[in-house]
Amino acid sequence: DAYNGLFAGKTDWGGAEVTKALGHYKTIVGFTDSSLYTEDWEPAMKPIMDGKAAFNVMGDWAVAGFDAAGKKAGQDYVYFPVPGTDGVFDFLADSFTLPDGAKHPGGAKNWLNTISSKDGQIAFNTVKGSIPARTDLTDEEKGKFSEYQRAAMESFAKDKIVSSIAHGAALPAKATNAMNDALTKFAQGASDVTALQADLKAAAAS
Repeated sequence: DAYNGLFAGKTDWGGAEVTKALGHYKTIVGFTDSSLYTEDWEPAMKPIMDGKAAFNVMGDWAVAGFDAAGKKAGQDYVYFPVPGTDGVFDFLADSFTLPDGAKHPGGAKNWLNTISSKDGQIAFNTVKGSIPARTDLTDEEKGKFSEYQRAAMESFAKDKIVSSIAHGAALPAKATNAMNDALTKFAQGASDVTALQADLKAAAAS
């Protein structure tokens, strides 16, 4: 509730709750591999797969990465909510659009009809590792998804939803980009927790 309050004006970005959270973040960052800070998620997964790192915080697309590497859930890796977040679903969505003035609107509409159909959602999400936007899948259709994806579907249906800042679901792009810059500066040792919190508050206000 406090996290969602950051975007509703009910939680102060400069308040004690955020200060405490950033203190935890500082501790966690101390255990990370700084050589991966500028890398995308695939290189960040490699130390996990190679047994050189204990864990990373990653979205459901990691499942597709593990599948591509021939790794099996429960055998080669395990998954669990970030400690302290059980019962919370961190949300973002892939979106397909029909741009205004598209040269081939008929083809775009056909694509949108295809990707939003049951078959389209099953085909796309089983490969990507994510869960479908549709909620009308039968148990047989849900059985086509991995164990993790079925668990994620259950979580999404019952848990509290929070929007991801990192993926642009919680804030406008300008604020998200400013926060990413602030986190990069902090990770590089160019700021401390106090400065990071001030930068985040300023970014949210922008």
